[in-house]
Amino acid sequence: MENKQNMLMPVSIIIAGLIIAGAIVGKDFLPKNKAETAKESSTVKTSTTAPAQAPQTAVDKFKEYAIELGLNAEQFNSCLDSGRYNGRVDETSKEANALSVNGTPTFFINGKILVGAQPFQIFKAVLDKELGITTDYPADIKEDMDSLKNSNYFSETVKDIPLSDKDPIKGEAGAPVTIVEFTDYQCPFCSRHTMEVLPQIQTEYIDTGKVSYVIKDVPLTSLGHKNAPKAAEATHCAAEQEKYWEMHNKIFETQSAWSVL
Repeated sequence: MENKQNMLMPVSIIIAGLIIAGAIVGKDFLPKNKAETAKESSTVKTSTTAPAQAPQTAVDKFKEYAIELGLNAEQFNSCLDSGRYNGRVDETSKEANALSVNGTPTFFINGKILVGAQPFQIFKAVLDKELGITTDYPADIKEDMDSLKNSNYFSETVKDIPLSDKDPIKGEAGAPVTIVEFTDYQCPFCSRHTMEVLPQIQTEYIDTGKVSYVIKDVPLTSLGHKNAPKAAEATHCAAEQEKYWEMHNKIFETQSAWSVL
């Protein structure tokens, strides 16, 4: 009997061990109660990443510029979001159409049309003649002037350009010469003129009281310049806080950043 009992004890221990192990392992396969399920669901939700932010728009950039320029952001944003000046932009676009302006930048110098982002010496030749400083165009530029005339990029025929107190103006209103620029903020040639040539015109002619400079908007949406109208509106909204030219320059300087949005 002793030997039989000694043989049975290990078997009973093994069976007991298997039962306990099965209980432990089987625990992971038992159906979860509601509390456990809810806890795991909560854990999954809190571990997910936050949704991506909406892509930035051109309007967002203009609002950033307003802050950079020290404008009252709430006032500027309200103005831009309301579309307060879209009627004004439409109005100047109609003026451009009436004058057969179909490209930008287009200038009227005392009513004489000059088309394109011309170099400073072209402007100087026309302005000096208008001011009576010279009686004809300089010899070294006369061929260029003839070429511009032949291509209809320049004409000495004077057109009546309507001006309004709503038009942004740089310089003295009663200056002997008035330059009116029809511009598109998404036009790369307009940007080049603003950055490279306008500062020279300002130094030599505007700051000396010889020229007044007026801007009129003509966004060429037909060329895919979908952000140009809102850019024009942004300058007028900035004008409410006497920062028209600062916004005008900022938008042109950063054209590559917002025009693609």
